[in-house]
Amino acid sequence: MKHHLLFTLSAVSVLVAAGCIIQAPAPQAPPPPGKPAPQYQPKAPQGLPPLADFYTMVSVELLARQLPPGASLGSRGRDSTDPDVHFRWADGNKPGILKNELVDKIRRMMKIKHEKGPHPLAGWYARVCTELAHFARDHGINFGSPAANSTDFGVHERWALGSQGRPKPGVLEQQLVMRINKVFRRYGY
Repeated sequence: MKHHLLFTLSAVSVLVAAGCIIQAPAPQAPPPPGKPAPQYQPKAPQGLPPLADFYTMVSVELLARQLPPGASLGSRGRDSTDPDVHFRWADGNKPGILKNELVDKIRRMMKIKHEKGPHPLAGWYARVCTELAHFARDHGINFGSPAANSTDFGVHERWALGSQGRPKPGVLEQQLVMRINKVFRRYGY
């Protein structure tokens, strides 16, 4: 399997992920007078895909599909590899809720991968960094250094393993959370 996937995210809210195409539901008409307002719908800044698409890509490709057999991120919904499950949950949720959910899933996955040993943890970390670097490059996000912005899997894997060949989970987690925070800041949150 390639170390990175190419995602095409368009203004019509389409996510192409590993052969699965997801399209956001069509816009709904305003509610009649006296009916509750629709859920909060965050608007993406110019040139960015809808936040629900980003959330879905990370949740499916970088988390759920990377779970070892028998492992769980805490619920069947979180563990689902069906992009539609994640998109439906994310669409309409507030950005802070989406960010907190991604950070929690990342923390859980760090523990799962750490239990499997240094190389599974470093490999997963490198894959996440590589995918986020592709997204960042395509959407004008800077993670702060040429190494952090690199789309080279090996750069991230070597950094994760460090000179001793043993990743430091707390440091790796901080780096991933920093990247998620920068992506959400680009969205204005």
